[in-house]
Amino acid sequence: MRTLGVMKETDARESRVALVPEVVALLIKDKLATVFVEENAGAQAGFSNLDYEAAGAVVVKDHNELINRSEYLVAVNGGSFINAPSLANKTIIGLFDPFFSLDVVKGFCRMGATIISLEQIPRISRAQSMDVLSSQANIAGYVAVLLVAERLPKVIPLMMTAAGTIKPAKILVVGAGVAGLQSIATAKRLGAVVFAYDVRAVAKEQVESLGAKFVDIKIEESGEGSGGYAKSLSESALRQQREKLAAFAKDMDAVITTAQIPGRKAPVLLDESIFSLMKKDSVIVDLASVSGGNVIGSVPNEWVRKDNVWLYGADNLARMVPKDASFTFSKNIYSLLQLVFSGQEVNFADEILQEAVICHQGALINRLC
Repeated sequence: MRTLGVMKETDARESRVALVPEVVALLIKDKLATVFVEENAGAQAGFSNLDYEAAGAVVVKDHNELINRSEYLVAVNGGSFINAPSLANKTIIGLFDPFFSLDVVKGFCRMGATIISLEQIPRISRAQSMDVLSSQANIAGYVAVLLVAERLPKVIPLMMTAAGTIKPAKILVVGAGVAGLQSIATAKRLGAVVFAYDVRAVAKEQVESLGAKFVDIKIEESGEGSGGYAKSLSESALRQQREKLAAFAKDMDAVITTAQIPGRKAPVLLDESIFSLMKKDSVIVDLASVSGGNVIGSVPNEWVRKDNVWLYGADNLARMVPKDASFTFSKNIYSLLQLVFSGQEVNFADEILQEAVICHQGALINRLC
């Protein structure tokens, strides 16, 4: 039976854990692995050492001991293992941000490790249950609306009272991917009048199915990309997009931006002009802040005041609800491990693993490299 180690995250801001006790119990019940869990790995997500022991795991106090006892290692942030003394013949599964941190991945490769990068799970039907990016983006879209509700100086829903009628908040969601669609759904549940824009025309039907009004901005290029993602636009098309979005967004109470392109800096969709155009004390939440930002001036994990606007650069909003974020992350990992453990050796010919495995025991084997 394989041995699997669950690491305690080294980033103090990271509240999630790669595997929750419920999923550990499934792995053990299915005889997929013997599971070791680093002491207090799940504490910030609400899971105690006793919870893991009750699930059948062995709690290990020392980080290096965890590594020594495990063939496979899982973490939310896989790069946290980089300071380990030895990773020869270990398989590490986690988020690695390989497009922007390829030097870190190559460092693991030089140590003889096998790296499975969760960002590289392809968006195909077989891999839906393994798609960590989607499960975490779904939660981030929900949290983004809660941040708007907390910061706005007005209520979100329509209220008809004896004192008079309070108009509902108007919220624009830019980008109708997983995070954007969840933001739309959450804002609608709270009673907002919701508008949404996406450069992909195919998103119009999805937006309208959730009760939002699609903002039809005509630009000179199509934004349809592969794998359900948008593609990069030329600077001329982006300039048109920014001007037309700003003209529409100025009447909103809040804007949530979610547009990202894998492997590239996030497109700038709103520039500095928006801050004076919008109403006083309006709110913008930029979910693409870490990858460069959809809004000029957004700072990861900080609220900043820009003229009339409160601007928040989201770092990783799923961390704000770590219990459920960890649960969905764990279920994704469980599905992936079922594939990885399906044979005596990792099947590198599988279409999912061809994309997700970056290096194997000292050799870079992915097309990214």
